Amino acid sequence: MTVQNNILIRLQKQGRGKIYCLNDFLDLGSRNAIGVVLYRLTLKGILRRIGPGVYDYPKISSIVGPLSPDIKASLDTYARKNGCVFTPHPLSAAHSLHLTTQVPAILTYLTDGISHTLTLGGIKIQLIHACPKKMIGAGKKVGIVIQALRYFGNKNIPNAVLKKIAANLNKNDQKDLQAIRLKTIKGLIPYIDKILSYA
Repeated sequence: MTVQNNILIRLQKQGRGKIYCLNDFLDLGSRNAIGVVLYRLTLKGILRRIGPGVYDYPKISSIVGPLSPDIKASLDTYARKNGCVFTPHPLSAAHSLHLTTQVPAILTYLTDGISHTLTLGGIKIQLIHACPKKMIGAGKKVGIVIQALRYFGNKNIPNAVLKKIAANLNKNDQKDLQAIRLKTIKGLIPYIDKILSYA
């Protein structure tokens, strides 16, 4: 069975809407062979190239045709492809936790990789390099909490805000937050302790 047939079988088994990079198929053939197949499947319209080295097997609507890819899943695949980690920008994190009504003008994430801008699925995304202490918890809910706390900067964070954050944490989130409290920015520790006391 050819590399192309094996990739097509995998696409069909996993279903439409999945996001892929070349690395996801390395068990099916050489890097060069997979690259050629992905290029051919893109030309045929089976796969869609939605960003640098990122492809989707798009969901199809009978009314509008191919649907837009999931941006979070697209970014996760881009991170997997490049061996880096992303976490929401402080403003985005605070907005996602309903702590502010401000909306970022451009979708922005922090990364342990280099700062750059890319387009995924037609959406412009800004990636900003951040030091390890600012990236603590990336990929987990507590990472969003850390960034939301950073959004307030040097301002005193109201107890009402800390209680609202605490109310959204489950037991595992609380354990994760406890585990990273001494690894993140020192100024956030008192607020983390309050959140844990309210949880």
